Amino acid sequence: MYTFQDIIVQLINSMIFQCVESFAGALWFIPVLIFASSLFGTLIYFGRKINYMFKINFGKHLFLIFMCFFFIYIGRMLNVENIYTTYHLQTAILVIPIYIIAYYVRNIKNLDCFLKWYFFIPAIFFLYLCVNKFNWNIELSINLISGYKFYVISIVGIYCCLYLAKMLLNTKLLKKYFILIGKFSFEIMALHFLVFKLIDYVYALIIHTNANIYGVFPCAFNNNYIICTLYILLGTIIPATIIKFFTALKSKFNNNNNNNQ
Repeated sequence: MYTFQDIIVQLINSMIFQCVESFAGALWFIPVLIFASSLFGTLIYFGRKINYMFKINFGKHLFLIFMCFFFIYIGRMLNVENIYTTYHLQTAILVIPIYIIAYYVRNIKNLDCFLKWYFFIPAIFFLYLCVNKFNWNIELSINLISGYKFYVISIVGIYCCLYLAKMLLNTKLLKKYFILIGKFSFEIMALHFLVFKLIDYVYALIIHTNANIYGVFPCAFNNNYIICTLYILLGTIIPATIIKFFTALKSKFNNNNNNNQ
């Protein structure tokens, strides 16, 4: 059990990414995101410098294509060989090619023309085969990427997400739900483990199971479809609702202060 002093120490350590305790584990992606975004921005900067220095328009593109393949090789090597770097930065290296691909995809005009059901259904079926038949599993927190297949699965998965996002715009209730979790995605990432463990705790009390079940990562009852549904719904809605409540409370407090002045 943690003492009060232990909790304070771990909270302070987590501010400088030094905490490895399980309750802060959901924040492992923060230094990865910062480093990957900074590194990608640096690549764009040097690509533009190459254009300026050599007075050519395609220099940046050649540089980015080269760096894309370079980081594919390095990222795959670090993860497949189970080389763990400080702050899990081997994952940041791995995702740089995704950043580069997205950089070019965003400039495609009429992207919606490529988001069709007759592409989406084969893509979903392909992902099903990858996970359930070919065992091309991905779990970035433990360096499980299935080699170069990581990029295939990622690109197909991103396409499916884009198509689903397009469909959600036509469904009012789902649209509101995903707008909510999208707005508070950072808070959901930070707090969803806590919600998982609360669900585990309550359900374990109901079925009178051993208390050791709480230590199962990431959740204890993922084979129960009803509990899995609760993990998804409550793991997103509760963090978003908590933050929305405190945001509204802060706004009301600020308004009251302004009125008093």
